[in-house]
Amino acid sequence: MSSLLARFYYSFSSMPVSVKAALNRSNSTTSRTARSSGLLSAAVVGLSCLAICGVLVAAYYRGGDQDEYSTMYFADSTIPFSTAWKEVWPTETNPPFFYIIARLFVPITGQRLLSCRLINIIPLVFLLTWFLHTALRRPENRQFLLCLAILVFSGWYFVYFFPYYRSYCWQYCAAVVFVGAAAIGHLNRDTRPDPFQLIALPFLLILHQITALYACVLLIPLVSIDLIRRNFIRAGCLIIVSLLSSILVIYFTWLQLRQFSAVMLAVSWIEPLGPLSALRMILLNFVPSLGSNWAALLAVGLIAVVPSYRPRGPTSSLVWVIACAAIGASALVLMINQRYPLAVDYYFSFLAVEAIVVIALLITPVWTTKPWIAALIAANAGLYIMYSAAVVLHDRELLEDADMVAQLAARCPETRIHAGSRPPTLGPDPVKVIAPPESEQIALRDLAATDHLTLLPLGPDAPGICPAIYWTEYRAPNHRQIAQYGGDIAEAANEYAGFGIDQVNLGHTKAIQLRNSFAIVLVVSAPR
Repeated sequence: MSSLLARFYYSFSSMPVSVKAALNRSNSTTSRTARSSGLLSAAVVGLSCLAICGVLVAAYYRGGDQDEYSTMYFADSTIPFSTAWKEVWPTETNPPFFYIIARLFVPITGQRLLSCRLINIIPLVFLLTWFLHTALRRPENRQFLLCLAILVFSGWYFVYFFPYYRSYCWQYCAAVVFVGAAAIGHLNRDTRPDPFQLIALPFLLILHQITALYACVLLIPLVSIDLIRRNFIRAGCLIIVSLLSSILVIYFTWLQLRQFSAVMLAVSWIEPLGPLSALRMILLNFVPSLGSNWAALLAVGLIAVVPSYRPRGPTSSLVWVIACAAIGASALVLMINQRYPLAVDYYFSFLAVEAIVVIALLITPVWTTKPWIAALIAANAGLYIMYSAAVVLHDRELLEDADMVAQLAARCPETRIHAGSRPPTLGPDPVKVIAPPESEQIALRDLAATDHLTLLPLGPDAPGICPAIYWTEYRAPNHRQIAQYGGDIAEAANEYAGFGIDQVNLGHTKAIQLRNSFAIVLVVSAPR
């Protein structure tokens, strides 16, 4: 061994000066690359931690909305499971499987919205585990994972929907794992199924119909590629999991069809959009879903202009597979939307993940070789995380309404607050169904507990020194209903919310429209 070292030293010392200088420059370049890669990795991890801390804080302070309180009603563990399955959940447009999961945690989280949101920690831990496990097992894909992570944790779907008590965060995290694992498996020509991918797939198929459609369209070419490569075990596992999950969705859809009229009434809140308007809505949602990362889009533009940066081989084919699947699924959604309105901006989390994975695949080579572009992408992500987390943190939603009611009541200590609503008994124009009636009571109780308000049931009241307040979150009259009462907002609200205020006091009533367009407050003062 000593003779070999001596021979190596002699050969190196006898090299020409130019060769030695070239080797030294190469070592220096390698050292700088390693340092920049280490700094970049630390920056991505740090920004991801910042995003996670931001959404955890936002989950505590952010106000709730109608959909979240509807989730609390559908996840109510006091409703017998058989009753919920046969009578309650079929009236909802979304599949019930998130509600089934949520009701299992109600004994732990309780009936407060702020604690219920912490159920989203489960998909977050699953996503982080996949990132860590894959980075340790696949060191050759770490740069792709870093690029993917910075876009995933700064994206609008993560920052906005983690502190949100619906299934959207679960769909987003499952989609990242599924599409990310599929990409890595394709690039490395894996023959064995990825357990994380198989775990994520059922959640994509059973939590939401649009997500299921996008997942199935992408699943077709992925399974086909595995079959062509003779990876029968991998393809078979995906097919079996898909079929078992589809049985659940098909059975529940059959239950929904038995209550078809109720379901159609429940989706009446979705505004019908033409194909161009729906496409415009999807495209406008594209940049925020990437965390408004213009630096990443700049890198994509650089790749389009400079041919040497364009991906080749398996990466190029994978980009085309995911992109074509995303375009095909979007075309199907737009066609269905012409018949049954279903285009809502936050229903397209799977499409956002497909775009993120495609961009990560495209810019990973540039990310690796051009540190200044990577630094711009990381800086852009950091700014968006801080800005959007602050916006979500201060999003009061229905709490803003409760704050206004609390301010009105604080003007006079003896003010009584009557909260809730009843279905209208008169009027040709029915009230639009925006949430289950029970969810309004859940919302009012939660808002009252947060703002320390004492609420009374609806009923006649005779205000004295202090006025009486009537408050509904879900049954304010619309413009057509107000017009039926000659423009008298108080009289229209009294009828359509079922407040029960008598005609004498209606003449001394002031109507206040709250932030939520479905909410209204009537302040009844004593006659003078």
